[in-house]
This record gives sequence, C-alpha cells and structure tokens, in this order.
Amino acid sequence: HWRSLCKAMPGLRNDKRFATATGRKRSAKALQAAIEERLKMRTADQWFATLDKAGVPCEIAKKHFGHEGEGLNKNPDAIANGWVVEYRHATMGQMWQTGLPFNLSKTPGKIWGPPPALGQHTREIMEWLGYSKQEVADLKQRGVIAWDPVVEKAT
Repeated sequence: HWRSLCKAMPGLRNDKRFATATGRKRSAKALQAAIEERLKMRTADQWFATLDKAGVPCEIAKKHFGHEGEGLNKNPDAIANGWVVEYRHATMGQMWQTGLPFNLSKTPGKIWGPPPALGQHTREIMEWLGYSKQEVADLKQRGVIAWDPVVEKAT
C-alpha cells in the first residue's frame, strides 16, 4: 500500500531513502518518524478520510471500542479481555498488537510475544531438520537461506 500512502502523504514519495522497499526497511525509524510527524498535523477523522480516499486500509480503533482516551491500547476493558497485548520488539521497542479474537475455555490461546524477525528461527529449524551447523553456514553463504542481520547480532 506504499503508493496509496504516498498519495495521502505526498512528501514521502520525494524522499530517496524510501524509494524502494529495501530503502524503507533500512530507514524504518526515519520513515516511522516522518509518518508520525505528518499524522500530528490533522485529526484522526481527517486522516481517516484522506487515507481511505487514497486506498490505504485504516480504521479509528477508539470509535469501535467506545474509549475516548488515547486509543484502544489505553482501554481498560480491551486490555483486561486481551483484545490488545503489549510486548517488547527487538528493533521497534514497546509495541501493541491486537489480541486473539476469541477465547476458548478448554483450549485458551495466548500471544507469546512479538512476531518473529525475518529468519529468526531459520538456524534452529534447519538443525532440527538434520542439517549440521556447517551445512547451515554453507547454505547461508551461498544465498540459499537467509536471515535478518538483527537476528545474526542477537545470536
């Protein structure tokens, strides 16, 4: 939805750091800051109208959960019912995400943590499949498998 977002926030298109998906990933913090600065310029209702018209999937969560505070992640009922969960992401810091849409009494689900980083479990899965550490290293060196550099630093 990048092109649609650029229709709604034209200045983003002109920033060379964000010209490619790789550039946007590499400059993720700068992109997030640029978007946040733009979002501060209008109300949620105004942004909803602009983003919706441009074709960017969006919604104002607080309107659907009846909490007029800072949003869904501040709604005590939503938190108590597990509709939103907080976690610490390795590169993005403190984050909120929607919880499970339903609870089953005999087999309750749980959000265990943040979504995995690209390739976060590649090594252990490859070893579980029977590949040696050297074979995994060779496959990575040949470009057959890969993982995010952040994962490499963390292990």
